[in-house]
Amino acid sequence: MQLKEQRYVIAIADTGNLTRAAQQLYISQPALSLFLHNLETALNMQLFHQVGRQMVPTPAGELYLEKARQMVALDEQLNQELHDLVRGRTERLRIGMQAIRSNDLGARLIARIWKEFPQIGLSWYDEVYSALEQMLISDQIDLFFCNRQHTKRELEYLPLYQDEIVLIVNRDHPLVSKAVPSEDGGFPWIDISLFRHERFLLAQPSQSVRVHADRILAEAGIRPTQVCYLRRIYTIISLVNRGEGVAFTCAQYIPASNSHENVAAFRVGRHKHYAEFCAIYRKGTQLSEAALQLIEWTRQAMSEGEEALHQKQTVCAGAARQTE
Repeated sequence: MQLKEQRYVIAIADTGNLTRAAQQLYISQPALSLFLHNLETALNMQLFHQVGRQMVPTPAGELYLEKARQMVALDEQLNQELHDLVRGRTERLRIGMQAIRSNDLGARLIARIWKEFPQIGLSWYDEVYSALEQMLISDQIDLFFCNRQHTKRELEYLPLYQDEIVLIVNRDHPLVSKAVPSEDGGFPWIDISLFRHERFLLAQPSQSVRVHADRILAEAGIRPTQVCYLRRIYTIISLVNRGEGVAFTCAQYIPASNSHENVAAFRVGRHKHYAEFCAIYRKGTQLSEAALQLIEWTRQAMSEGEEALHQKQTVCAGAARQTE
C-alpha cells in the first residue's frame, strides 16, 4: 500500500507547516498546497486552518488524521511482519509510545531492546493516546506507554510515573513576581486567575495535557479570551520561551525541550495535578519476557528523569524567592 494521501496529510499535521512538510516529503510546496486544496474540495470540508504560521487540524482534520495514522501503522506493521518472516524471526514485539516521550526515551529503549533481544522483530509506533488505544484494542500493538486519559474495562493500566502538570510562563513576565515558594521545595505556586487575559497555548483535544488543562481551567472558572491550539508540545514550550503566551505541560517535558532556558514553571489551583504515565495492555494478556523487561526499563528511565526535573524545580523556586 502506498497511502500517499494519508502520509501527506500526516506530514502537514506533524510539521504544522506546508513548507516543512513539503521538504519532508521531497515535493515542492506549491504541489503540496495544491494537493491539500484538491483533497479538501473532494471531501467538501476543511482539514486545516491557519493560526499565525501554524497549520492546525480542524475537527474534521483530527478525525481524518486518527484514521490515516491507523492505516499507515497497519501498513508498516504488515511490511515489518513480512520482513521478519523472510529473516526467520518468529517472535515479535509491537510497542506504542506517546510521541513526545518517544522523542528521546523511545530511542534509548529501542537501542536497548536490540542489544538484549536481537532476534525479536520490533515494531515501534509514535502516536497520540487515542490512536494508540485504538491500535491496542484492534490488536495492532501489544502494549503502549502513555499518560492515562481515562479507564476502559478491557484494558490494564500499570502506573510507572506521576508527572506533575504545571503552568509555564516566560521568566521575564511581570506576573512571575506574584509566585509563592512551595513548602515542599517543589514548583512555586501562583494564582492562575492572574493570567485570565493572557494568550493560552493549548494542546489538541486528543492529547493528555489538554485534558488536564481543561480541568484546571474549569476548576478555576477561567475561560481564556485568547487561545491558540497546537499539536507539538515542544513548539508550545518554545513559544512560551519566546514570551508568546502561557501554557500547561507535564513537568518532565520542560528539560527535554531544546528551548526552555527562559521558561518558569508553577503549580496552580487548589491541589497538585498529575499525569499518570502508564504501561497499557489488554487484560488477560500474557506479556513476553521482552515486553516485561521493557516495562521495567521504562520505569527506571522515568525515575532517572527526576534529576533533571529537580534541577528545574530548584531554579524556579529560587526565582520565586528573589521576587518576594
